[in-house]
Amino acid sequence: MTWQLRLGYTALILIAWLSFAMAVTVVQEAGDAGDLPLLGSAQDVTEVELDADGILEIRGSIDGATPDADMYRIEITEPAEFSATSFFVSGLVTIENSQLFLFDENGRGVCANDDNPTLPTGTPESLYAALPQGSCNIPGPGIYYLAVSTGNRDPLSNAADPTSEIFPDEPRQAVVPPHDSNAIVRGWHESGGAGSYLFRLTGINTPPPECGQSLVTNSTDDDLRRYISLDVTDMNGIQSIEVLELNNIEHVEIPEGGQPFTDDGAGGTETTRIFDDSPTAVTMRALSEDKFMHATGRVRVVNTRNRDAICTLVAVQADDMNPPECCYRLILDAEDPIIHVEATDGETGISGIYFDFLRNIKITIPPAFIPEDAQAGQPPPVRTMFDDNDRGKTAFFVDTIQRDETLIIEVTRLDPSINESTAVVRLLDNNLVCNGNDPTDCEPAPNLSGNCDPHIFDIIIPAGRFVERKTISDLTENDHHVVIQNKDPGLTLLALRANEGPLRAHRLEDNEVKSVNTEEDMVEGANDMHFIGIGDSGSEATVIISDRPLPLQTPATLTGLEDVLRPRRQIQECPDS
Repeated sequence: MTWQLRLGYTALILIAWLSFAMAVTVVQEAGDAGDLPLLGSAQDVTEVELDADGILEIRGSIDGATPDADMYRIEITEPAEFSATSFFVSGLVTIENSQLFLFDENGRGVCANDDNPTLPTGTPESLYAALPQGSCNIPGPGIYYLAVSTGNRDPLSNAADPTSEIFPDEPRQAVVPPHDSNAIVRGWHESGGAGSYLFRLTGINTPPPECGQSLVTNSTDDDLRRYISLDVTDMNGIQSIEVLELNNIEHVEIPEGGQPFTDDGAGGTETTRIFDDSPTAVTMRALSEDKFMHATGRVRVVNTRNRDAICTLVAVQADDMNPPECCYRLILDAEDPIIHVEATDGETGISGIYFDFLRNIKITIPPAFIPEDAQAGQPPPVRTMFDDNDRGKTAFFVDTIQRDETLIIEVTRLDPSINESTAVVRLLDNNLVCNGNDPTDCEPAPNLSGNCDPHIFDIIIPAGRFVERKTISDLTENDHHVVIQNKDPGLTLLALRANEGPLRAHRLEDNEVKSVNTEEDMVEGANDMHFIGIGDSGSEATVIISDRPLPLQTPATLTGLEDVLRPRRQIQECPDS
């Protein structure tokens, strides 16, 4: 051997030892790894997490007492980076000759090698097989099986036929394809040798980028804007982020400059952000116009090993949200009392109002609602007034961005001369129910508040009499809040009794207001409330029965809807019941 050959051989050995010193993840053969894929005997290493260098080292031994070959189930994630190399390491490896065979998921042969094609022929190290990067025609990423054997122990497509070898024996110092690409390994022949082995793999088990959990923060400005942040990480470095889909998201901000992605993912200057410095972590931020809108988006994150993951930006409400809170506020007006039904839902916002059992009632709502019976394809009949003709209807916000967490509606009598008025009002929130944990597969499922059902009526002493009686039936057990607004001229005394409870008598001055709570006298099911008014002919009082407290406000002159309804976002807590 010339000095040039000796120098080259020494350099190759040095390179091999330097590469061997790299940080690797080591797996030991568990017992005796099987030699066939389809029987499930091959040892599975697909779940092994690799270090940043992406190298898996497998150590095992071949038993010489019986003919043996060891097979491992692997996942090739980067076909262009795949390699398998067996080594001689003093103290670790005792076999003198190894072979490597690669099979696809179904056990069909892909490639094989007997002697390392990258080392000089005839050297001891060249007897250890290798499948260098790019030497195998790998169809694509997926599950494969890698087998190691010694000597001449070769795989067969027919276990009973020693002539059915899947791979050719020659040339030994080459990576060879199978004789028949459809041949499936079903057995082995020849005895081969025995001893311990060691080989390393690359291009396998590369983890995809990791998607964090969407975090939602509401801004403090009057627009109640919402920011959704999402962290993505990858130990191999992030190569690019592509926006695939955005719903109710104004834009997505991703580092590295450039214009933000717009709502449809196509209106900006780009839909993919390329990273020159391959960061291991990136935080993106999406802007949603209103905190009560269900905002979702999907982005594709690709790492430097060309593995990708689909990450979801999501700001939807869970399916266990509480229903809206409902309460009343009573405004005493000289003509007729006005009840403000106030709904609050700080979790999902108010999306609709349901009306039922309207009798001599007019309901005034903000000018942004559309009744559910609107004709499809027609301009939305935005309405602010609902009355007896709207029983069983629901009014929804025309534009979802106008959903609010506090909403005020006004309940008054259509005709104060008609003695009794009732209404049932229920508020709907903006809740969703999602399929499993998939935030992109959700359906509206609004929660309803409890009934807000005030009863308004007058007790008027008829001409020529001084007593008037009235009974209100079919009240719920929650309808125990009573407000008496005496008029001028008003009643001298008003007595009331709930069911079989005690008679409660109240002396009244003109324009006096009294609150009475009959909770202790109410029962489950239907309840009756009896009233007796005493006074001069023509004297009267208005009575309001409700299932919520009625905090009193000073008399007010209301000039329009904006005076009636509190402006959006000026939130006032409902009082405790």
